[in-house]
Amino acid sequence: MPESQIKLYHKNVTAEIIGPENGITSAQLKALAGKTSPLISQLNKERQASQTTYRDLPYNEEISKKVKELTAELKDRCENLVVLGIGGSALGNIALQTALNPYMHNLDDAQRTGPRLFVFDNIDPEQLASFLDWVDDKLDRTIFNVISKSGRTAETASQFMIVRQLLLDKLGPAGLQSQVV
Repeated sequence: MPESQIKLYHKNVTAEIIGPENGITSAQLKALAGKTSPLISQLNKERQASQTTYRDLPYNEEISKKVKELTAELKDRCENLVVLGIGGSALGNIALQTALNPYMHNLDDAQRTGPRLFVFDNIDPEQLASFLDWVDDKLDRTIFNVISKSGRTAETASQFMIVRQLLLDKLGPAGLQSQVV
């Protein structure tokens, strides 16, 4: 794994730039700096104990290659990408979508250059039911990405049980296998 370092440009949040009422002073920064060493040590221990393997995913060339291959395979048959997951499993997708695509990313086919993205980050049954009614005739062009860091997230599991049954009923076992990643 290549050594990398996160650098934080903080000048524009300092009291010197935005004033003492809202800005951080040098003394406050120095006081916080002493608290980072134990946190970094804890993160390193967790990494060595393989408790945070997700942190190394960006450096895993094998997984990166598999993701690129899957993306190429799904590209031509994916009009809708649906993420089932809550918390960080949803927020990462939302953050990337917000950063990389225009606000109106779910426009009609003529106005979009990629799939629509839908992130279900809660268990509101009405929201999911309404979406599934809309996507019912598009299931063969809809990919469901089920994400749970632990694999035991009840909210994500409940969403998946509903989607799984719908896919089995409409597309059969082969359709379920081809539409879920």
